[in-house]
Amino acid sequence: MKVFPGRPSKTGKELENMLNDVISWVRLLPAAGCVGIGTGAAVVWHRRARTRWTTLAVGAAVWLGSVASKVGWALPTNDLVRRHLPAPAYWIYIGLLTGVFEVGATLAVVRATRLRRADHREALTFGVGFGAIEAVLVGLAGLVRTGPVTLVTAVAPPLERATALVFHVVTCALVVHGFRVGRPWRWFALAFGYKSAVDAVATWALLAGGVGHDDAKLAAFELSLAAFAIASVWALGSILGRTSPLPLPAVPEST
Repeated sequence: MKVFPGRPSKTGKELENMLNDVISWVRLLPAAGCVGIGTGAAVVWHRRARTRWTTLAVGAAVWLGSVASKVGWALPTNDLVRRHLPAPAYWIYIGLLTGVFEVGATLAVVRATRLRRADHREALTFGVGFGAIEAVLVGLAGLVRTGPVTLVTAVAPPLERATALVFHVVTCALVVHGFRVGRPWRWFALAFGYKSAVDAVATWALLAGGVGHDDAKLAAFELSLAAFAIASVWALGSILGRTSPLPLPAVPEST
């Protein structure tokens, strides 16, 4: 009887190589799912709603500019703020940064462009572009990450990007809607509070909620966010459906 195993057979080596290949592809699933969420949302919405690609591009550009500004502020200040604030206040602070930079940039761009007179379909398109670019870039960044992948950690990133996209769409639509009904600051305040609260809760979950180290907690948190996103879609539909926009100025007839 052999005490030590011999050299692996050719078949065993082939099976090992196949298994390693499968594991490598599985590790790409979270990133690929995020990219698929972003590109799929943009393409499907564009085709079904028959909107302009330029509106999607404007939404993407606003996200890029607002996040670049937020990162430029946060990198030199977050550590200092964290040292001087108790944990709950710091979570709220991070949420408010998102409100200031992302919702603030949305307000500024909508106010300065034709989006202030956009209909609901175009407003939603603007929001899809805002959220889709984030999903794609987060997915591309995830391609360089390594580490073990479980069922939860494979599904959670695409699900998170889908719910985040909904939150972006809701926020952008609320800001545009405010201009359409002649109450931009009231609806901006709602959008600001909504997105700031979502990001504050996400910060809590990441820093204190244990979602980064426990699959069960991660799954529960992502499913809770998804449920809230569904409720947000229902609420947005109710708001847009029952509020009449201001009439647009009449175009004088040519003589």
